[in-house]
Amino acid sequence: MHSFARLFATLLVTGSCTLSVMANTAADIARAETVMRKVLLVSGQYEGKNLVLTAPAPVADKKGKYFAPYDGNGELTPWAKKAVEANLGSIAGDKAAGGAMTALGGAIPGAGLLSPFAKKKAKEVGAKAAVGGEEFIKNSSTYAFNSIEDYSVFLHAKFANSPTYKQALASTLAVYPELETALEPALKAAYAKAEQVKVAAEKQLAIKVAAEKLALEKVAAAEVKKSEKTAEAEVTKVVAEVK
Repeated sequence: MHSFARLFATLLVTGSCTLSVMANTAADIARAETVMRKVLLVSGQYEGKNLVLTAPAPVADKKGKYFAPYDGNGELTPWAKKAVEANLGSIAGDKAAGGAMTALGGAIPGAGLLSPFAKKKAKEVGAKAAVGGEEFIKNSSTYAFNSIEDYSVFLHAKFANSPTYKQALASTLAVYPELETALEPALKAAYAKAEQVKVAAEKQLAIKVAAEKLALEKVAAAEVKKSEKTAEAEVTKVVAEVK
């Protein structure tokens, strides 16, 4: 957690994650920074408690609907790299969304071209198209999830300390915009659960230690009693011999 905080502070101070380095748009970077600030606030509440977040298991055979921007080696996936190179978001996403808007206007009941929902959905469709489409995202990914909450916790638990995390987050937010509102509450729930698990484990450990201590005390008491009986027997023997 400390390394993650230092990493984020360094990124903010040095400005190393600018457009020239990351190739993401200012809007997507700003969104990623806002989300990460919220994540840091959540993480800060549990600072020093040494909590371990358990990364949810991905679904088998990549049959999920949310695909992680990192592969099994911790590297950006091809679609995530392409997202960065394509200036995903306000530039590439909006351009691709132009064609998607027309199709969505007729495909979604009640969603006119000026509908905020239609615009948001078109942006999402456009963002996916900008990186090669849903099939390319799926085929070039390693991890998939059906739950946006599990997806959120997995990304944070596995990759929050990666130097490319904000880069990946900015790209992922364009492809999966619901992550923006899901990440913070999902992490709050995950940290709360981790704390409960830790408290329960500490309680069980305390019970175990107390039981072991009691057992040792009983053994020690038995040894003392045995020694006392042995000493008593020796005294009785000596007295008998004297007589």
